[in-house]
Parts: sequence; C-alpha cells; structure tokens
Amino acid sequence: MFQRFYELSDLLNVKDFKPWELLNQGMPENYERGFAICFDPQGNYAGIKTINSHKGVSDRGVVYLPGPSNNSPPLIPCTRLSVKMETKVSYLFKCTKEVSQVDDLPEFWKTWLTAVDWKNKELIKNIAFEIAERAQEAAVGEKLSTGKTRSGYTFPACYENDQIKPVFELEAAKKLMVSKAEAIWRSYGVREGICSVCGSNSEVFGNFARLKCYSLDKRGMVAGGFNTALAHKNFPVCTSCAYRLSFAIHYVQDRLTASMAGQPYMILPFSSSDPELKKLIKEELELRPNRFSISRQCDLIASHEREFISYIHEEKLKDQLAFSLIFFKESNAEWKIMAEVQQVLPSRMRELQRARKEVAGESVLMISGDQGKRPISISAHSFRLFAGASSSKASDRIICQWLAAVFEGRSIEREPFLKHIVDQLLAVERNPKTDLSDYTFQAWGLYLFARYINFIPKGEERMNREYPNSPFGKYMSEHADFFRCPEVIASFLTGCYINTVCSVQKKERNSKKAPFAKKFLGRLLSRNHLKRLYREGHDKLSQYDKLGYVATGLDPDLAHAWVQCGDTWDISDEEATFAFTVGYSLAYRIAKQYRDVKLSEILENQEEHGEESI
Repeated sequence: MFQRFYELSDLLNVKDFKPWELLNQGMPENYERGFAICFDPQGNYAGIKTINSHKGVSDRGVVYLPGPSNNSPPLIPCTRLSVKMETKVSYLFKCTKEVSQVDDLPEFWKTWLTAVDWKNKELIKNIAFEIAERAQEAAVGEKLSTGKTRSGYTFPACYENDQIKPVFELEAAKKLMVSKAEAIWRSYGVREGICSVCGSNSEVFGNFARLKCYSLDKRGMVAGGFNTALAHKNFPVCTSCAYRLSFAIHYVQDRLTASMAGQPYMILPFSSSDPELKKLIKEELELRPNRFSISRQCDLIASHEREFISYIHEEKLKDQLAFSLIFFKESNAEWKIMAEVQQVLPSRMRELQRARKEVAGESVLMISGDQGKRPISISAHSFRLFAGASSSKASDRIICQWLAAVFEGRSIEREPFLKHIVDQLLAVERNPKTDLSDYTFQAWGLYLFARYINFIPKGEERMNREYPNSPFGKYMSEHADFFRCPEVIASFLTGCYINTVCSVQKKERNSKKAPFAKKFLGRLLSRNHLKRLYREGHDKLSQYDKLGYVATGLDPDLAHAWVQCGDTWDISDEEATFAFTVGYSLAYRIAKQYRDVKLSEILENQEEHGEESI
C-alpha cells in the first residue's frame, strides 16, 4: 500500500517540493471562511477580520498542520474552528509564541511577537467569543450545494495598512512546523537502517503517519505489533519518504477518499514505468489539478464522474493508468484495512459498465420510482441490499469482501451468495411495508450482473433439461446459465403457476391480497413444499373453475418439469426458493414481453396490485 502512495507522489511531481510544502495540509474546500486574529504593529489587539475566499480543493495557500492529537496545539499558527474555541485559541497562541524563539526571525516580527501577550486568558476568552460571533455572521454551519457544511479556520496575524499578514506565512513558522513534525516521528523510535519504501540506507523511523499502524485480521499484521515504539523495526521509513508519503496520504484523504455502499474506501492511482506516459499524466495534472479527485459518495460501479473516473477510461491511457482500492474502517486512533485490491484496471471498469448495460436492457426488470418505471441500475448499493443488516460488523465485512472481488475480477462461491440473496428476500416477504416485486427484480438483476462479470461461477449444468415451448420456456432458454437443470426449471415454473393462482384469487375475492400467498411468503421452500404448493394451487383453481387458464400451457409444462426431475433433487432450498420467487414475481412481465395476450391478461391483476408481504 505504501509503495502505491510513493508512486502516487511521483505522479504528483513533488520531488522538488520543500519539506513544509509536503507537510502542509491546507484547508478543505468547505472551509471557505478565514478569521484573522489581528494585532497592530505595536502588539495591540485589532479585532477579527473575516476572509471570504477559497482557492479550491485543499487550499494550500493556507499553511496548516494539526498536532498529533486533538488535545495538542497545531504545529503551525493556524487551526480549524471548533466548539471548544477558547481551548483552540489558547493552543494557537502557545504555538505562535514558540515561533518567536526560532532563529533567523526578522527583527520586526521578533519585536511584534514579543509585544503580544499570548498568555492573556481574558483576551483569549474574548477572542474566542468574537470568532464565534463572526462565524455566525459568515454563515458557518450552513449546508453547501456539495452536501458538505461550510466551516472555517482562524490564525493570528499582524494588521498593518489594511493588510493581513498571517504568522503562518513566515519562514520561521514553516521551519518550526518541520522540526516539530520530525521530532514527533523520532519519538516513535529511530535508527540507521534500510527504508521499506525506497530501499535507501539512512536514518529511519516508524509511525510517521496515522495510516502506518494498520491491521488485516491478525495481530502480526500490525506494524510494531501494537507497540508504536517498535514501528521503526517492522516498517522503517526514511526522512525523504516520510515527507513524500505524508503529502500523498493527505492528498488521497482529501481528494481520493469516498464511501461506497456505506463503506469508506480510498483509491491510489499508479502508472506503468513508461516515462512518456508518466510525463503525459503529469502534464494533465498541471493543466487540471482536480483530475485525480472523486466525490465523497462516488460509487465506482455506477459512477461516470468527469474527473478521475472518466480519465482512466480515455483510450490513450489504455490499461497503463490503474489504481489500488482499499476499504478501511476508521475509529478514533484506529485505522484498519477491511479489504484491499492491489490493481484495478480500466478494462475491468469497462467490463462492469458493459454488464450494467446488459442488466439495464432486461425489459422485465423495470423498477418503480417517483417518475414511473425505470430500468434497473446495478450499483454498489445493490450488493449492500443483500449483504445483511447494514449496521452489523458481519455485513460490513461481507460487503467489503464482495466489492473487493468485483473490482479484482475474482469469483466467490455461488451457494453462499445465493443464500444471502434469499435470506434478504425472505426478510422482505415478512415485512408488510415492503414491495416484494422490486426487491426480487433487484435480486435477479444482481444475480445476472454477478454472472456477467464472473463474480460467481456457473452452477453445474445437466444435459436432461428441457424448456417448454412457451413464454416462460423462451425466457429460461435466454438465461440458461441459471436454469441449468430440471429442479431449477420446476421451481421457477411453480412460481409462475402460483402467480396465476394468486391472481385468480384476488379477482374472485375482489381483493388486493391473496390468502393463498401465506402458504409460501417468508418461507424457505423445499422440494416437498413446492410440490404441495403445486397440488394445492391446482385445487384452488379447480375450486374457482379456472383450470382452463392453465390447462393448455402452464399445467402440462409444470407437470412435465416435475416428471423430468424424477427422484433427483440436487439443488439447495435457497436456489429452489430463489427460482420460485423469480418466477412468481416475473410471470406477468415475461408473458407480456413475449406477447402472450391471454396469459398476460390473466396475470395482470397480480401485477397491478403488486406482491403482498405477510
């Protein structure tokens, strides 16, 4: 991972940057307001001046580097606004006073810094109160069009001739910031050794950044083995790499970190060793600095963002600009990797887009929305729907593993994936407030997408499968990958048959609900359960004198499907339930797609009233 950070710093062309430039974190785009704590040349307090401007993503015109913890002063006289403003100002002034002790400080600034009483508690209290007032006047706390909240920062400055001269612009302040940062790195252990990143033999230290101590599943994967003082032994980093990595890490956190299906992730762009291509990318970044950026809610499966995501699809780059994908969890001081994909190629991203278009082209999979029905759209959220309870650690782990496999081009086991889908469908069926049809369409669309991208392998096919000469048979033949054996065919046709039964019952009872549905909704269906549903459904149609609806089509086709099964039943209850549910939910749309007017008229009542849950 850190090699990727290093390679990114090379693409960003930072080798000529000064140490303070590499450490400087600037201000995020939503930190639009600056509040200068002004003192005149004689050191008298001159009030708060508001700055209403921002240079764009990560404004590096503002020099800012926080301390190692929330309870420590910043490393340069500039800090972000906080609810504990009095404490923030106190820390800010402590840092500012330290600047006066730096060598090579111009005489004017030395005199000015000495003239101000940086320890005056009453002054600190009044300044904190005034900053809060100015922040309110400047609409700090309001929502921006980007969805973020407008915020701000504050800093001490000399105010002379209507000019604001921030202390953080002084070379002495930047020099102090660099020395403090290095002192923090050394406090975690230092020695002569080989740098883990560049391979040079020099002074190395560990834990130079919060991301340094990370874990997968085992204690041994934590650099330093949970002892930060030993981090330099497990992951030694030289001074030069520490600066470059610090810059790259903050760059990624600021521009290339997002959330997908509720899971935080970061992408680390890297390129081949082709010097010409690297030169091309560097020139592009000089012209368009935001090229390497994504939005905070960027769904990499569904996204067509104009910056990085669109850039990697450009033909001239082919597969030579790729990225690493890292899912992580952050809580207080803990930073943990949940899943990691070393290389995501543009060709893989194009495969995902082609698969999305294939699924969206399924005319039977139209989803209800505020503006009518629309094609199904597969995204990372589609996987989230079927990974389990969104608030559980288990589901977080599963969704990260699934998404990592999707982008890596790796297959997972088919049966556990089907079980997750069916478990969620059964939960939906038990919830009276949810629409089974839309969830089934999502589930079936996700399954098709998973097969298109080889996320799950094909089930074992058998030669003795036969598809009836009907709309349902045609649909199954078009998706023979799923309808691979007589058992799946029989389960699917049973679902279509029971859809007819429920449609007839609704019409006969002039009701929006079919009591017959209670026999299967929310239940895992075994072979015996399916056969019983077929038998009882047949009896129900006979009771309503409506066997004619299925006499020349569904009934003989379903009977033949069960005969084809014989004594063999080599599919799980989950696969049988899924096939049944797909047939039950799609029957009307399949009949309509293949222009079976009679059948679609019979099933229309079921479609109009939707699929009830228990």
